[in-house]
Amino acid sequence: MAQHAGDNAQQGAEDAFGGSMGWEDVGIYTATNVRGFNPQQAGNARIDGVYFDQLSSLAQRLREGSNIRVGFAALDYVAPSPTGIVAWRTHPSGDDFVATLNLASTAYGADVESLDLGVPVIDGHLSFAAGIGHGIQRYADGFQSENLARAFIPRIRFGDVEIKAFVSGFTSSGMKVRPLAITTGPFVPKLPGRREYLGQKWARGHDGNWAHGATIKAQIAKGLSFRGGLFRSELNHDENFTELYFIENEAGAASHILLADPKQQNYANSWEGLFTWRFGEGKVKHRLIAGARGRYRKRESGGSDFIDFTPGATTVPYGDPDQHPLPAISYGSVNVGNLRQVAYTVGYIGSIDGVGQINLGLNRTDYDASFSAPGGLRTTSKANPWLYNASVMVRPASWLSLYAGIVTGLEDNGSAPENAANRNEQLPALKTKQIDAGVQVKLGKITLVSSVFQIEKPYFAFDTANRYAQLGGVRHRGIEFSVTGNLTERLHILAGGVMMDPVVTGPGVALGISGRRPVGTPNIHGKIDLSYRTDILNGLTFTAVVEHDSKRAVSSGTWAALGGGQLTLPSRTMLDLGARHHFKISDIPVSLRLVVENVFDRKSWDVLASNSLRPAERRRFSLYLIADF
Repeated sequence: MAQHAGDNAQQGAEDAFGGSMGWEDVGIYTATNVRGFNPQQAGNARIDGVYFDQLSSLAQRLREGSNIRVGFAALDYVAPSPTGIVAWRTHPSGDDFVATLNLASTAYGADVESLDLGVPVIDGHLSFAAGIGHGIQRYADGFQSENLARAFIPRIRFGDVEIKAFVSGFTSSGMKVRPLAITTGPFVPKLPGRREYLGQKWARGHDGNWAHGATIKAQIAKGLSFRGGLFRSELNHDENFTELYFIENEAGAASHILLADPKQQNYANSWEGLFTWRFGEGKVKHRLIAGARGRYRKRESGGSDFIDFTPGATTVPYGDPDQHPLPAISYGSVNVGNLRQVAYTVGYIGSIDGVGQINLGLNRTDYDASFSAPGGLRTTSKANPWLYNASVMVRPASWLSLYAGIVTGLEDNGSAPENAANRNEQLPALKTKQIDAGVQVKLGKITLVSSVFQIEKPYFAFDTANRYAQLGGVRHRGIEFSVTGNLTERLHILAGGVMMDPVVTGPGVALGISGRRPVGTPNIHGKIDLSYRTDILNGLTFTAVVEHDSKRAVSSGTWAALGGGQLTLPSRTMLDLGARHHFKISDIPVSLRLVVENVFDRKSWDVLASNSLRPAERRRFSLYLIADF
């Protein structure tokens, strides 16, 4: 989570649609939630501008930050994807030596220490960035883990060729299990106490997240360039536990189980190569693009041991610790999922300075997935559709831009869950489609952006035979906006919001199997970041963040006791307050930042899946010290 002392994610953001820099996350979208969907899960990640199949978490020592690319910010991408793009940036290095020390006391008394370096070796030709960090992570539900992150990022440049490689790892050990509350009726359970840990003390997990790869960017000839990369992303579970409380009534009586997973290894290899020919002079410019990308994924799952702490009809009161001695654990064989996908792309991007731009692309995708379970069961799914994208942007005036676009995609859908009648069956890939349009207005130091969008995907859920199958479609239609800039010389604003009408359609809704609202997706989500610079201590800056979610559906199904409606959570609004100060100790730039999150200690639930809940974060304090040497 490195950042330099002078970095400020809020004031450095291009828009309010999402981004990160070091410890700071800003904007309304994240790497796992854009317009109500998960772009990272859909395979829509890039790293230093190159396609990257991200399977695991990236080490904080590797990533400088990220941006969420939707609307105007996605217009210049070759082969864009529905639900936006997560664009990661690795740490840069150059001809100047840089050392940054990060010290932090974070939520619930946790801590982080890290050191990042930028080291020149041969001026103009060879340098590297490197970092190491250690931290303790804690959450409101009592979860705790110890993390170690490290990365080495060499950069080589000779002539018109630049090669940037990276080797990185992020490991978590001693991870307490994070119990889930599963509501089995038309009621929301009572929240447990603050930092009340309901998991087993002996259930400690260990994960290894690894990412390795390299990018190359080269000018081959006049007007002809190449950009490509080769990557590997790994997620290995050495030990992993899932603890569940199935809450049977409003009084909190619950059955209590735990799943212990065997060692599971998962990896994704991915690559991309694109040739671009630029031609045209003066105001008119053209780009012809041709290339390919591909990925191979191998995922292991299952083989878990099921431990029932409440056999028969016995229950325990949810919210009270229910500790048990470590039982004998017996693992089974794991399931293996394989995915191969290759896409061939041709595209054209043309622009006229001060007038506008057009982006056209055609993509042929070959998709082949299989899932193998113990006992010889093997199911497959194949698809080879033509996909396309088209967008146009015009500037009627220097302060006004308009755009419209359409893009289709194909996403992996995994396999049916273990509790389905068709468990482990390989599900068909999801054909997706997005249509959007927007306007950008620049008024002095303020930039306003607003877009309308509609995203359509197939919808999978449990049918009346308990099969996990397509029951219709899901459509997210909405409007989003962003306001960025300086309201005064001292007051900066970064404000965004999205108002959606997310709807499930099809026979599942008609039969009453599914409700009309997707689980966990609010109709309204908004976030306002404000910072005000004072003359105190030569520039002490105060910050405030207000974030709001409207009500969210907890259950995918409907309940007669709720008049045929879905179980929902009420709306919530959170306030964070903070202060930051930049100063020097001798010639060393230093930044000190204090943040109080959820100031009013608002209690609420987070929805993870249908009927699955986890306590949201409570009031917490963080203090960050960053120094550049």
